[in-house]
Amino acid sequence: MNANVPVNSTDKIVLILLAVLAVVAVRIVISFFKPDKPKAGAKPHRRSAKAAGLTEVIVGIDGMMCGMCEAHIKDAIRGQFPQAKGVSASHVKGQAIFYLPEQLTTEAIAEALHAGIDPLGYTVGDVIIG
Repeated sequence: MNANVPVNSTDKIVLILLAVLAVVAVRIVISFFKPDKPKAGAKPHRRSAKAAGLTEVIVGIDGMMCGMCEAHIKDAIRGQFPQAKGVSASHVKGQAIFYLPEQLTTEAIAEALHAGIDPLGYTVGDVIIG
C-alpha cells in the first residue's frame, strides 16, 4: 500500500512538537514511580540517629506563629549548637527537634537554648533528651 500524502512544513512542526510532548509525558509518568532520594541535609531518622550515637533533643517553644518563626528558632538553635544535626521546628506542634553528637546535660542544653531563644521573644518550655 503506497500512500502519497503531502506533508508541508507546518505539519512537520506539529509532528515534532507532539513527539516532544510525548517524551516529556513519559518522563513525568516514570518519575512518579521512582523511589525518592533522601535530600542533602535531611534530618536523620530516629533509628539511624541512635545508631550513629546522636542524642535527640526535643524542646517545647511557645510563641511560634508561622514558618518565619520556625526559621528564627532553627537559626537560634544552630547559633547555640553549631554541631547540631537535623534541626527542625514546628509552630503547629510548638516544638523544635535536633540531634547532638555529644552528650550534654539537660541543664546545659536548656541554658544555651534560653540564651539563644528568649531574646527573640519566644519562650523555651520543657527540654527532653531522648
